[in-house]
Amino acid sequence: MKVLILGGGATGSITAKILADFEIVKKVYVGDINDKNAKKFLATHPKIVFKLLDATKKEHVKEVLKDCNLLINAASPNFNKDLMKVAIEAGVNYQDFASFWEDAVIEQFEHDTAFKEKGLVGLINASATPGVSNLLVGELCS
Repeated sequence: MKVLILGGGATGSITAKILADFEIVKKVYVGDINDKNAKKFLATHPKIVFKLLDATKKEHVKEVLKDCNLLINAASPNFNKDLMKVAIEAGVNYQDFASFWEDAVIEQFEHDTAFKEKGLVGLINASATPGVSNLLVGELCS
């Protein structure tokens, strides 16, 4: 399995480290527009590869996804809808960590049918507290 994580800050970097430690995961690409900031957080690991990547450049994201099974948005929820479309078009599974809750409607639900039709998984809001945050703190402390 190969994964592209967009967002190389603290959450994305720790997620990369956790995933890289699994035998099934062969490569974790971490894409971010800010290489200096991302490299502050990113662990040195033979399976982790940093890519200077702008989440708004859909074709660039798709190029990296050609080699992946999963796209994780660890950046802003501003990118959720567009990245979900990119994942569907690329035929890869998708995960994000947050969403906007305007009028108690989660914006990602509109893509549910498209994921199902392609036999893909779209896992949203996967960083809900306290679950994932506890794991991340534990990883930071180890």
